[in-house]
Amino acid sequence: MKKFFIVLVATALVVAFTLPASAATEFNFYGSVHMDTLVTDTDDPDPLVRDTSPLTWDLSTGNWSSFGANWRVDENLSGQVEWRSGPGEAYIPIAVGGSEMKPYSWTGTYNFGFATLRLGRWWAPSFNPPPAWMVDTVGNAIVTVQEPRIALENIMVGPVKFQITGMQAGETAITQMLNAAGNVVASPIWGGAVTEQKMPKLEARADVKFGPVAFVAMGGYYSYDMYSNASNTALSKSVDSNFWGAIATLNYGPFAFRASWISISNPGPYGAGAGAGNGVITNVFDPADNDIIDVDRDIWQAYATYTLNPMISFNLIYGHQKDKLSGGGVDAEDPTSGWTFTVPINITQNFTVRLEYSKKDYEDFTVDNVSTDEGDVTKYGVRWIFFF
Repeated sequence: MKKFFIVLVATALVVAFTLPASAATEFNFYGSVHMDTLVTDTDDPDPLVRDTSPLTWDLSTGNWSSFGANWRVDENLSGQVEWRSGPGEAYIPIAVGGSEMKPYSWTGTYNFGFATLRLGRWWAPSFNPPPAWMVDTVGNAIVTVQEPRIALENIMVGPVKFQITGMQAGETAITQMLNAAGNVVASPIWGGAVTEQKMPKLEARADVKFGPVAFVAMGGYYSYDMYSNASNTALSKSVDSNFWGAIATLNYGPFAFRASWISISNPGPYGAGAGAGNGVITNVFDPADNDIIDVDRDIWQAYATYTLNPMISFNLIYGHQKDKLSGGGVDAEDPTSGWTFTVPINITQNFTVRLEYSKKDYEDFTVDNVSTDEGDVTKYGVRWIFFF
């Protein structure tokens, strides 16, 4: 780790000193260190599973430690690179931790006046910059794909600002299916399937603001082809998925409110398969007609913030997620809800101690009207954050 940081800083300094003099004045480092000291209390309804309350003492997996640099060549051309803690470039940060710094994003932008062109690699969806909205309030990643992409941003049409993004596809062959008992098994037909991209993954966003009230509408679509020659039978199929969402915010004195909603059809093919509850599989076939089983995911969340003074604020967050599957003779529903209460205390401009208490209720996983309680997870403790 020490060797990595020495190489990283040396590389950044070389870049800084080799830039033109005008650009060097715009060059800056930034970063943060996030440390979790949290107790995770797991209440499992299965009597054969021991309830646990381990202490987490590690770099945060929800608000990630980072190191990056911004530079501006002129008034139009700029760039950015960033590393974050985690096990890899395309990692799912809420699901797995890790203390190694890995490439997270690198972009270049050019301002044409009527729009800004951005090229590079950063997290999807484009409307969802981390960490504030990357993780929903019940603790699951909404969309966790990090792909090379091209975007046109800051397109103004009257009071509305538009953003359009096209990105590299991340398609995978769907080789599982549900059997008559509702269990996931390997598909004998699609076991050797291959995929073929036929379009970029597309996303769009529109922002409008009226005084203290702001609205965002967004959507995305993706489709690719899949082929299989198993059992001497040549098959092909188009895999389609999409999402729609909206965000509304209101700022009123020391109070701030935000409500958001997102609905994803076939979240696995879109790249949002991670974050399903404990039961709904998002990448499977219906063996009856060999079609993709339609999985729908709906997430809504509400935030309320009260700022007492520049040092202390209070935040209450509630969210609900529901995954629904219907196909292969199986109907399944997996809802999850949760709430979080945090008190960030800004000790200095660069040091924040955040007190936190959260509870996640997996509710009941229901298959063909038979429900199973999945238990609760409670977390409480302190997150320590340095900014530089």
